[in-house]
Amino acid sequence: MYKFFLLAPALLVFTAEIYAQDPELKKHLGQLPLPGQVESANQVDRFCESALAAGVSSLELLQTYDGALTVDDYYKSVDDLSRRLGNVSDLSALLDVVHPDSDVKAAAQRCEQNAASLMSNLKLSQPVFERLLQIDAGREDDATRYSIEKRIAEGRLAGVDLDSESRRMLGELDAAMNEHQQQFRNNINIAGVERKIVLNSTERLAGLPPDFVAAQAPN
Repeated sequence: MYKFFLLAPALLVFTAEIYAQDPELKKHLGQLPLPGQVESANQVDRFCESALAAGVSSLELLQTYDGALTVDDYYKSVDDLSRRLGNVSDLSALLDVVHPDSDVKAAAQRCEQNAASLMSNLKLSQPVFERLLQIDAGREDDATRYSIEKRIAEGRLAGVDLDSESRRMLGELDAAMNEHQQQFRNNINIAGVERKIVLNSTERLAGLPPDFVAAQAPN
């Protein structure tokens, strides 16, 4: 509880920044009070369902879009969706870390997982990727060209141009990785639990500074 009240001001500042930069997400944040006022998992669930349902609809539109493939007409919509999903994930992760209620934390973790899954779907969407490849960014400024080229490169690294089975497996790996990251975060944040690693020999510390190794006296 103490940690929550210490970090509540940071939550308010972070949420205010999200409000300012993401008017679309603000509609769904209306389902969620300011983080310091969140009292139930149901509040988090309603926010998440509203925000991610809008995200699913946006992704479907991007995948079936048949208009002009320009930065203004298409790429900005892809970029906006990516940013909104990232904001949902970030808000959920922060709420998970600082809120004292276990049910709220669990709801925030579910929301973060679902947002990550939708971000993975966007990243691995071949219809979206194929449309990005058709955008002529030759007359755009350096920052815009870099943004488009980076997103295309990230898509290739993620496996967007692989076959459907490979993309399915990569999506599952993304989900598993996110769950492991959450578990790692949980292990660090469990209050009152002493964490230690037990080694049978200092040989396992090979490569670390000698003074550090010397300080790890056997007990």
